[in-house]
Amino acid sequence: MDGQADADSLIELLFSAAKIGSLGAEPLLLEGVELGFTPTSKYLADMLFSAQLEDNRKTGTMRCASESPLDRAPWFVYQGYNINNFAKPWNIEVNSNEARYKRPDFMRSIEVISVKAAYLWAATHPHAYHHTLVDYVRARARIENFGFSAGVYLETGLPMANYTDLNTNGIILEAATYMLN
Repeated sequence: MDGQADADSLIELLFSAAKIGSLGAEPLLLEGVELGFTPTSKYLADMLFSAQLEDNRKTGTMRCASESPLDRAPWFVYQGYNINNFAKPWNIEVNSNEARYKRPDFMRSIEVISVKAAYLWAATHPHAYHHTLVDYVRARARIENFGFSAGVYLETGLPMANYTDLNTNGIILEAATYMLN
């Protein structure tokens, strides 16, 4: 994109990002915390932030899209914002071709508010929405003596039952360190 006007560069970036797939908090926000944002990652992170905030204003839904382990099969979910789909911009994907994991009711049941992403957002994009997300997950996802559950199910408001992982808790500590420094 060298030599292109700023608007042309941004259009090219959006087309390139759309080809890759849905945008989630990771790796965009981790780059910001660990290395500092590049103009590209900052623009995409800001766009994802705006999409989540706008969806919350319109629907009241708390979105915090990222990849996440699950406490049940198929054990992992990828959630993100689909730049190409205005009718259904929030995408949920699993690594399974089994029909039972592709049903719309099942997909809704595994949509989660990512706990690690809530903390990453609060660290990199301080905003009332992200403080609300952190308060929400802190109240629901804490597992005494073990840190935090990986996610809170959007449909029920319940955390993954007795389920935690090192990645979630490590990223929470990383986000807290970033905020303190």
